[in-house]
Amino acid sequence: TGSPSITVYRTAAQATKPGFNLVGNPFPSYLNARTVVNSSANLEKSVWYRTQKKNTVTYYFDTYNTAGNLGTNNSLNNSFVVGTVAPMQAFWVRVAPGQSSATLNFSNSYRTHANDTTNLLKSKALSAVGQQLLRLEVSNGINSDEAIIYFNPNASNGYDSYDSQKMSNNSAAVPEIYLIAGAEQLAIDGLNSVPFDTELALGFTTTAAQNSLYSLKASQFSSFEQGTQIYLKDYQSVDPSQLINLSEGTSYSFSSDAVNTAGRFALIFKAPSVATGINQSSTGNLWISMNANNQIVVNGASAVTQVAVFNEIGQKLVSQTLTSTSKTLNTRFAAGVYIVTVTNSGKTITKKVIID
Repeated sequence: TGSPSITVYRTAAQATKPGFNLVGNPFPSYLNARTVVNSSANLEKSVWYRTQKKNTVTYYFDTYNTAGNLGTNNSLNNSFVVGTVAPMQAFWVRVAPGQSSATLNFSNSYRTHANDTTNLLKSKALSAVGQQLLRLEVSNGINSDEAIIYFNPNASNGYDSYDSQKMSNNSAAVPEIYLIAGAEQLAIDGLNSVPFDTELALGFTTTAAQNSLYSLKASQFSSFEQGTQIYLKDYQSVDPSQLINLSEGTSYSFSSDAVNTAGRFALIFKAPSVATGINQSSTGNLWISMNANNQIVVNGASAVTQVAVFNEIGQKLVSQTLTSTSKTLNTRFAAGVYIVTVTNSGKTITKKVIID
């Protein structure tokens, strides 16, 4: 009982997972680790721990982000981790970059009881409500893994307290996916606003044998404006111009060798007020988007396609001939509004692209 404190560290010796510290719940009761983390300066606003899948001996890494008030459900126990730690349970915290140490100050007021009769650290009632949220799930048919994208006006699009780093199981039995912010691989990625028509990299890793089979789906797509759609792009597809509409509940099946790559998949959000431009008879399979480097990407073009980019006052900035079905223009564009025209097989598509 009382108010114990624990000092945790970030040192140069922590080469592979700098700043991570394993801490035990000091109380003989449940602990609200959300409050511990939020009240401790120099800590990232995340909690990581191992959870056990019901009726098995399989454990997973689950992640809870205290700034976004949401967590993963890799153990598939029908609800999400909420930053509560059981008696005798250990959990990870991380000292923030640029800091050498942090102090966790515990208090009797942080003690709590679990309402879940199965004693599983879970409670859906504490999950964030009303946030625009995309929950992605990859599975090998036995085990699965989650990555979460959500949107909060207080978050930035870089790595900040609204993001939580990925803790890998490093197991051939568990395929994994992750988002990316700078040099960080993320289990939870908090962004400021929905980046329509922008490719967001989705990392995938597995150590299983070659040509193993997997599926990828959106297990939750909530609180977005009606008509918003999310597409998955597989760069290793036979036809990489084809996009899978995950917002329709589609589960995408694919095979993979052992790999850890951020270059195979991309996610694209499509605004409800804009036609998708996919497989329309007037434009063929043409799709115009923007990547994270502020470069314009044209997909689905045939062998010879003309692309031109104009600014708001009609000045032509770029004119380029494409010779492949997927092409990224070399130019990095500054913030502004641009008009892109693509002429393919005698047909022309024109699209407005906004770069923030």
